[in-house]
Amino acid sequence: GEGGGGHLLTTMTGTVDLVPHKGSLLSTDEIELLALFEKLRTKTSAVLRKPKVHVASVPRNIYDPQRQPKALRPTTGDVASMLSVASSGGKRGPSDPESASVPKRARTKKMPRPNRSASDILSRGEVLQLTAERVVWGGTCSWTSNTASDPLQVLLQGLSYSKDFALVIQAQIPDVSQKYAINLCPKDHRGGSEIMLHFNPRTERGGCLVLNDKRDNDWGRTIRIPAMECPPLFGREECQLTFHFGARHINLAIDGHLYCRFGYRSEPPAEGSDIILQLPTADDYGSPQMWTVKTVWWGPLSDLAPAGRRTKWNGTIKTCDPPTSFLGQSSDIFVGGLPRDVADLRKLESALLELFADMRPKHARVVPGKGIAFVSFESPAAAQGAMDRHKNAELEGRRLILNFSRGSSAT
Repeated sequence: GEGGGGHLLTTMTGTVDLVPHKGSLLSTDEIELLALFEKLRTKTSAVLRKPKVHVASVPRNIYDPQRQPKALRPTTGDVASMLSVASSGGKRGPSDPESASVPKRARTKKMPRPNRSASDILSRGEVLQLTAERVVWGGTCSWTSNTASDPLQVLLQGLSYSKDFALVIQAQIPDVSQKYAINLCPKDHRGGSEIMLHFNPRTERGGCLVLNDKRDNDWGRTIRIPAMECPPLFGREECQLTFHFGARHINLAIDGHLYCRFGYRSEPPAEGSDIILQLPTADDYGSPQMWTVKTVWWGPLSDLAPAGRRTKWNGTIKTCDPPTSFLGQSSDIFVGGLPRDVADLRKLESALLELFADMRPKHARVVPGKGIAFVSFESPAAAQGAMDRHKNAELEGRRLILNFSRGSSAT
């Protein structure tokens, strides 16, 4: 029946009032339920359109239940909490009881950059940033070979192979320069008569790089590398000449390009020893050299970072004079040609030690009645040096025969 515009519906549990709603007759409870659904739909649509929602702020595993273990899958309360966060702009208040239910994303720790090897540093074409604390000369002054009154000599202390020590010379080499030289010497170089490496670029005859060594004031075998096989060594407004001391070679590089390995021709300097850098003003014939040295740096290559400038060179690395291996070579030398009948063996042994004093022999032993002796040195290189320097030596009018000892000992 009709009554105030409403309708009555008789059910088994009683009579329910029906009210017209959008063209339908609905009960009061149904109208409230529809209003609740409409409100939830409106709020959900607003959240999805809102640009401030940062889904990345919540771990992806929360949104993807299939990626979570069953025990960790989100519950209805978790979803409601996330909707609440989204509707508030993605922020939680400090008193929000649900804030603990969403785990925070762990910060990724930055791993320290591993130390680069010497070959890596010298093969990338990167100009290096020289650290001020390792500059041993220059920085605020410069040295120009053709105007300087004296050669430049710099002490390089505490060579370390384990730390990849290197010498870096910041220089300016003009186009008009015809040659320049760098000498790396042991600390006791005896006035330049001992040179481990003589580095001498030249422009004559099409240009070449001359490498050599000097022992007992005698030059060794000259190596000439054509200029076309090296990076440009002239016409450089600003360049870095690098000499890295390896266990078997001195590695040569310019502006981050390794181009040559020069093998030691005698025993390499000991760990912790000092090196002398010599920069002459003229060659052996008095011809002036022209270049300017601005900074001399000495230390571990790993201390240097790229300066942000790169250069190009596509050549190949040359290996010069593969190093002589002293493995298995004796530190003792055999001395023949001595008199057989010797009354005072101690006196003859003292005479041998005095003869080889320039190579610092450890001791000598004369074999009675044989006319031979054995002299012991600190290293095979020292024994080789003694034979080279005294190959025509005489003692008491007798020409001596020198050779490496084969299993005999001077002890």
